[in-house]
Amino acid sequence: MKRALLVFFLFWGLVLGAFGAINFHENKAEKLNLAPEIFAEMYRVEDVKGDAAIAAVNDLHGKIIDIKAAEVITYRNFAEDARIWISQAYTVSDAVYLCELMDRKIKASIGKSPFSYPESFKQQGIKIYKTYGMGKVHYYYQSKDKVFWLELPPEQHQELLAKALEIWK
Repeated sequence: MKRALLVFFLFWGLVLGAFGAINFHENKAEKLNLAPEIFAEMYRVEDVKGDAAIAAVNDLHGKIIDIKAAEVITYRNFAEDARIWISQAYTVSDAVYLCELMDRKIKASIGKSPFSYPESFKQQGIKIYKTYGMGKVHYYYQSKDKVFWLELPPEQHQELLAKALEIWK
């Protein structure tokens, strides 16, 4: 009888311990909540947060990016779509580093990547980088502890950038 109880408690202890470990791992990332329902007459159709968003950022780069949180938001209207990638670094200096590193990597991979050579400019006091590729206009910038990548339709990119800076600054 004692042996049966011991086996019983060991079994359930292992099951519950494994469940707790899996649940802890899946919920370790903070979840950003930065996606309004409507973005410049485009409707939110997908909003990926937490570990799934961090995994999407890592998959996009083909390596692990050390970030605290992420959110990937897709907006769509009848004809166009836009995707907003937001990565939250652990510190402001980490965010500055990640944005500058991304700029250097894009410039170093011209001819091997789908992006054009980035140009930079200041808008609303933020240094913004602009590149073209895959039929979209892409902007990326750092603000506070976050790095933003905007994948915008060419016909509306300037209007959408202005709207993005109102929301995500």
